[in-house]
Amino acid sequence: MSKGRRNFLIVCGIVFVVGMFMALAGVALGGAKVVAEETGFIGNKSMNMYIKTVKVKAFENVNVVSNNSDVQFVENNENGYKVECTYPKNKEAQSAIVSGKTLKINDENSENDSNMGFTFGKHSWPKVTVYYPAGTTMGEIAVEGKVSDIEMGNMKATDVSLRSNYGDIKGNELTADKLKIFDKSGDVKLSNIAIKKLNITSKYGDVGLSNAVVGTGAIELKCGDIKGTSINSKGLAIKSKYASAKIAGT
Repeated sequence: MSKGRRNFLIVCGIVFVVGMFMALAGVALGGAKVVAEETGFIGNKSMNMYIKTVKVKAFENVNVVSNNSDVQFVENNENGYKVECTYPKNKEAQSAIVSGKTLKINDENSENDSNMGFTFGKHSWPKVTVYYPAGTTMGEIAVEGKVSDIEMGNMKATDVSLRSNYGDIKGNELTADKLKIFDKSGDVKLSNIAIKKLNITSKYGDVGLSNAVVGTGAIELKCGDIKGTSINSKGLAIKSKYASAKIAGT
């Protein structure tokens, strides 16, 4: 799901609630004009986003539990491990700690934030960006998001599990033994990947694959399209209920 669509749905809901509130207030005040200051959807100072960088020690595994923060993995040419947190002014930053060999990230303090989605721009939505040294090979990576876009690139890992209810999932230059993706209402786009076992489940989104080397696995869709180009696979099953599939091999 694109940011524009996600913001549009949230704006529609809030506009409806605000409209009902103002109508009732007008009746209560005998039809008097009601003016509420600092309530604009765009440019409201109370809706600013803060950015916080957390330096962490080296880790091999990553576990992210996100309510509404986007999640991105980026190679760090400075050969350091760090997490950049973008969060609403009226909330606490997402937590990022390393326990043992696992980086654990949680944004539970930003759940049900009614002020999100109205400041449009580069940092208009909560986000956590995980930086790791170039050439690093990860162990297990697990990301579970409710309203989250998930993106990773130039990543090598043993086992990757990505889940989002209302967000897009993107992967580029991704190498893994296992890659499991579940996306309830969002698109999945993977390019330049080498995966031994791939499993993708999508209910109401499209799936796109390009320049992919896949051993075995399955792609299962309920409503959406599957498009694949330059696919080299030994045994990738395609299961679709109301979806169309166009797969072109190498």
